[in-house]
Amino acid sequence: MSNREVDNIVNDLQGMRSNQDFSRVAGQIREMQQNDPAHLQRNLDQINRSVDMRALGFPSDFRIAGVNEQGRLVTVSEDGRTVEQRDARNMRVESSAPAAPATERMGTREITNNPVDGSRSYTVRQNDTLWSVARDSLQQQNGQRPTNAQILEHVNTIARENNLADPNRVPIGTELRIPNAQEAQRRPGDAPQPPAQQRPDRPAGPYTPNLSPDNSELAPRNGASNPLAVPGLAGDRSRDPAVATREAGLSQRLENGSTVTNFTGKLNDGWVRDTRYTAQQTTDASGRLVRSVVNYETNFASNGADLTIRTPTGDQPIREVRQVETNFNARTGRYDTTISTNNGTTYRAVTGRDGRVISFEQVAAARQAN
Repeated sequence: MSNREVDNIVNDLQGMRSNQDFSRVAGQIREMQQNDPAHLQRNLDQINRSVDMRALGFPSDFRIAGVNEQGRLVTVSEDGRTVEQRDARNMRVESSAPAAPATERMGTREITNNPVDGSRSYTVRQNDTLWSVARDSLQQQNGQRPTNAQILEHVNTIARENNLADPNRVPIGTELRIPNAQEAQRRPGDAPQPPAQQRPDRPAGPYTPNLSPDNSELAPRNGASNPLAVPGLAGDRSRDPAVATREAGLSQRLENGSTVTNFTGKLNDGWVRDTRYTAQQTTDASGRLVRSVVNYETNFASNGADLTIRTPTGDQPIREVRQVETNFNARTGRYDTTISTNNGTTYRAVTGRDGRVISFEQVAAARQAN
């Protein structure tokens, strides 16, 4: 979220009074939580520093902490001791509870607790890696040393939650939102669910990756791509006719034995110039796919890539794709793929470890033109 959008929230608040409907502000803050989680705490701090709630007619000042899943505006009392849930329509306190400590230690790190959803935030320091942050976070939450599979899943969850294009390159000073243990087991957008009954033929994870990059299911068919192997990820021109060029770049070996390889190239799609792309694949120590992401050029010369994706119900054309990101889900043993377009439409695909597409759905509609 830009400074201008934060300023708009501040201006809206400063023009309001305590007996008015704050639903518009609550909606703006919910949008901020969803669209810019990496800067959420910084933006909320700026809002709270700029607005004294007593000037709006409230009996005491309080700090806005966010909006919860029930749509309630969550606030923290002036002394920091009480968390309140307010109906944004009239700002009445519907419930309150003692607040957790604002900050606590996670190993050698200091983290900030979010009273809205139990998540924590952490600012990246020199020599930090997402792997070490995820490891320490899990160890603190569970009280025992996590397995590599659990750490890897948490790395992917944190990267997805913070919209990190490259989990291996997180700049110093980046504010990370770290989901709590229960939330980390749900994908973004999922509603809270009661504990599921485990089928006896499908024991609970963690699972390990079991998909080799040369699996035949990943090959293009009749111009349609597997969600795990869209153009730029499936291979060079000999393997994928949609690709004009594909060059391997930097390859990095991680401390957990995984290998991260970067690619650049062009698609075979232009009348005047071909769409450029950058891609990255992560494989585990045995060469099995763990994570992949490809970004298609979006600028004055290109609106992304027009792709056709293989789904369980047939081939699905998708226009102006800007990013396709896949993460192995150690809890389910499947691959979760998010396809994002230039106009805001988002799709989600789930693929099994055998490379077969299990489900495909649209999860976000296109942005409305102003």
